[in-house]
Amino acid sequence: MSPPLVWALRECLRQLSIETLEKSWERHAKTSRYFYERLQRLPIEFLVPNPEHRLTTVVPLVLRKAYNYNDVVKYIKEK
Repeated sequence: MSPPLVWALRECLRQLSIETLEKSWERHAKTSRYFYERLQRLPIEFLVPNPEHRLTTVVPLVLRKAYNYNDVVKYIKEK
């Protein structure tokens, strides 16, 4: 492992020890809920329709037929 990665791991663990694991989990859950709420406002569909079955780290979406996949990917890359 490279020294910068060791330092980054050490710093993350230090910050986690200050925040506590429970508060970190709570913060991440709150952020995920907010993210999903914002996504639901967009004209997209979730590949996994049941919120209880969704992951917080991977968000597979289905574009509606009115959208061109390549145009959307290009837009995301540019922004």
